[in-house]
Amino acid sequence: MYLLTSEGQYKDDMRRLLSVLDINAAQALENVYQDFAEKYGRAPGQERWELSENKVLQKKREEVVPLLKYLGFLDEKKPEQEQFDYVVVHGSSLESMRCRAAFLNGLVESGKIKNTDKTIFCFITGERELRTIEKSQIGGDLWQEKMQTKWQKGKVYNGYKNDLDSFATQTDAAKLAVEQMIVDPKLREKFVFVSTPMLPVLDDKGQKVMEENGDVKMRRPHTGDTIQTLLKTYPAILTKKSGWISANPHIPYQNAVVVRELMDAGAKGEPLEMQTYGPATGVSPRLEVTMDAVRNAFQRELEVVQRMKKA
Repeated sequence: MYLLTSEGQYKDDMRRLLSVLDINAAQALENVYQDFAEKYGRAPGQERWELSENKVLQKKREEVVPLLKYLGFLDEKKPEQEQFDYVVVHGSSLESMRCRAAFLNGLVESGKIKNTDKTIFCFITGERELRTIEKSQIGGDLWQEKMQTKWQKGKVYNGYKNDLDSFATQTDAAKLAVEQMIVDPKLREKFVFVSTPMLPVLDDKGQKVMEENGDVKMRRPHTGDTIQTLLKTYPAILTKKSGWISANPHIPYQNAVVVRELMDAGAKGEPLEMQTYGPATGVSPRLEVTMDAVRNAFQRELEVVQRMKKA
């Protein structure tokens, strides 16, 4: 883990970060998390791209950014082994999925990850609708130099044509990212896409929340939801070696969610020693989004520690 030890102690740089942020680390872990979340996390129902500037945080930028780097939220992380039974790419925004697919392509081309006959490569995504900005990026100018197949009128990508209306969901965008960023056509053909449908919003009592028009209020699938769908599709992953691809600043958070879900599904030993890899974040990351990623990692690592104590 990145912030906490398996015994629930702060790692040194996390303790320093809490000090810079004026959060009392002497409190119970749960209380420290609550303080952190209230000051630097998202409001309920708010998406990370909706976060506004935090002026208090920006004043501490020069102290905070080096600590985020030391904690592992900014830099690239490459795998320490080459052989995996499963290589799983987390869904994200269209541009981030292109980045993740390109990162994986580089690992395979350089031999950092072996593409064997038995290796299963998959993207885990949700059936959320693409945002307007994502639809505007389908043409891919930002990634044109890295694309293996430039966008052409009427060209088919994994069964989809160059029609904005054909790209409706995150799963559609993931298929496009693989087609555009993975060089080896045989590897492109091997990719499987495990998609999770939109899910109902539940209240504190576990009851479905209704819209004013009487429809059930729905939410996009979260990382944990997509992993649960993957485990139903490939239950053998619980006893196999898996490598997971994310991108910073989300690598620590998504790594903790994978460990939590594997533990809840009954994994023990080697599968829990998996790691999440991925490209670096931007040179000048949006600090509010990165800090929310720290908040998310803190919450998920706390959940893992609680499970370890019960085990």
